[in-house]
Amino acid sequence: MVWFMPKEEDFFERFESAARNAHEGAVLVVEFVEKFDDIVARAKRIKDIGQRIAELQPVHGFCAESAGAVCLHGATGLGIPVSTTHTITGAIVGVGATRGVRAVRWGVAGRVVWAWVLTIPLAALIAAGMLHIFGFMGWR
Repeated sequence: MVWFMPKEEDFFERFESAARNAHEGAVLVVEFVEKFDDIVARAKRIKDIGQRIAELQPVHGFCAESAGAVCLHGATGLGIPVSTTHTITGAIVGVGATRGVRAVRWGVAGRVVWAWVLTIPLAALIAAGMLHIFGFMGWR
């Protein structure tokens, strides 16, 4: 059977090992940014995905969640890294499209796709910039 998450003990051992080997300041900066994102942006993402892409009834949500779970399970079984957010968003668009192409708000879906396309290169640029800044501070 395929599991989506590593055992809790393995996760915490790897986290503690990484924290011991990293500079405490870098760990604190990353933790702060992640928590800030959780507080500020998560509610907007949930609203965009769950309410603004398509009008959903409980049965539609159930079907979207089930389809997302099947996709995640299949991708994990094949060893393909897949984002849970991408799969559930695609499933919501699919469920909305079953009620007609006009039932999906394609402008919102398009903005979500653009965010996905830009996320990886922007994150790479930011990470390279942070490494460069920390290199000047002697934190390599």
